[in-house]
Amino acid sequence: METALHVAAGANQLEFVEMLINDEDIDLTYQDIHGNTAFCSAVIPGAIRIVQKFLTLPNLSDYFIKTRGSQNMSPLFIASWFGQLEVTSLLYQHTNAVDIEAGEKFGVYFNCIKNDMFELAIKMIEDNAAIDIAHQYDTNKETALH
Repeated sequence: METALHVAAGANQLEFVEMLINDEDIDLTYQDIHGNTAFCSAVIPGAIRIVQKFLTLPNLSDYFIKTRGSQNMSPLFIASWFGQLEVTSLLYQHTNAVDIEAGEKFGVYFNCIKNDMFELAIKMIEDNAAIDIAHQYDTNKETALH
């Protein structure tokens, strides 16, 4: 079940989200039936101001960055999958590179290429030279540039 916070975050309703966040009775970490937090609900449509708001919450920003949503996807992967450049860039900056496994890095990189987020894809190549994500193959034996 989605909460009012999930719906408001997904609908990019900043003022309503702020009101709900300030309500002590609201569980900000609640995951819906699909495993998504309200943070993930904001990531999907690229609700950048709501994503930023969640990331400023004391003691919770790491939780939101690391908590996987539907189909065990990280918020970073979700943002890149939906082609949300601003949110993907912000989450990439907040994500410790050590916390991202090589396969997921390739997935985010692949999504960046697929969704024309080339500047971020280049940054990922530069940041991940040791694993050479630019030359890795997907399940179809293709690189991201094929």
